Amino acid sequence: MEIQLTPSLVLTDERAECRYGIPVLVNRQDDATAYGPADIIQVYHQTQPAAHVVHRFAKQLTGEEREAAALFLNQWPDGPQL
Repeated sequence: MEIQLTPSLVLTDERAECRYGIPVLVNRQDDATAYGPADIIQVYHQTQPAAHVVHRFAKQLTGEEREAAALFLNQWPDGPQL
């Protein structure tokens, strides 16, 4: 599954870095690096944990896409949750 959060950010479980169907965040503007929720990412001239970016955009998702975002966020218990 690929979930387009922004034109450059994709939440996907179709990468080798994914385990047990838990998606990773991919920034297509850089070198397509896969990020976990606690990884620091620079997006829109701000440096922040990837979980904060996913949380901001995932609030608008529904169904399986929202569940996938929740799986991503649940990997970092101290971070934002859906």
